[in-house]
Amino acid sequence: MLISRASFVLALALPCALANAQFGAKGEFRALASNNDLSTGDNLPAESYYAFDFVPQPAVDYYASLIGNTATVSGSAHASAGVLKARAVGNSSFYEIPPQAPGLDSNIYGGANVKTTISFVDEITIAASGFFQFSWAVSGGALTTLGENDATFHTFAKAKGTMSVVDTVRHFPIGHMDFASDQYGLPDFGAGGNKFSTFLSAGDVFDIYGQMELEAECHGGGTMFIDYGHSAYTVIQQGEFGELGSGGFTSVSGYAYGPAPVPEPASFAALGLGVLAVTRRRRS
Repeated sequence: MLISRASFVLALALPCALANAQFGAKGEFRALASNNDLSTGDNLPAESYYAFDFVPQPAVDYYASLIGNTATVSGSAHASAGVLKARAVGNSSFYEIPPQAPGLDSNIYGGANVKTTISFVDEITIAASGFFQFSWAVSGGALTTLGENDATFHTFAKAKGTMSVVDTVRHFPIGHMDFASDQYGLPDFGAGGNKFSTFLSAGDVFDIYGQMELEAECHGGGTMFIDYGHSAYTVIQQGEFGELGSGGFTSVSGYAYGPAPVPEPASFAALGLGVLAVTRRRRS
């Protein structure tokens, strides 16, 4: 794991925050698809969706599918103990129309946006002393096509997340992992990777916290697609290398933190092809 100053400060701050944490999942989700007057270029009220859960729930789920006359967008997000998922896909239009007055550029730059933050907090009690391996199984990818005048109207798709384990009694960080999507939208954990191991004693109690943020936006004929809908799963296994399998602890949520399901690449590919089909139709 690559430790930046910001990550180090976060690792120190989390024990204090988790000391008063309520167990469960939280989230916030926004989506927007633009509408424009196609004769004048004026902005009209956009199609929009906003939902949130600031009080912890056993699970939170969000879904939006919006159709504007210059952009369309859909997205979803889920959070529960040990599981964080999010995805978004959208396209936008560009129309070049004559200026309404000398020097007035009234071209239409359609726009679509999805932004979500989801998180969970759970408590784990160790039943049998020994080494435990914590890993974060995150899979994802992104695909974008730039629109007109991208220097002003940006098209992008990105995700990032953090997972921390904190001793509940001593409020001391046991381990911490971060990821951020790279230029291809793939999760990058830095030099430290996505797992760590530690020795824990029977009766030890710790809090586990996970958060993921995803944001995607397209403008002016651009498209955006990002799929972290099959991740991120927190996995806890016995043994220094996880060789002894699941078990050896209980959780407040009842979640077993077992091996993550295998991602569904066919679903990812289907969404990506859908974005490309939209692009081809718009440009034909």
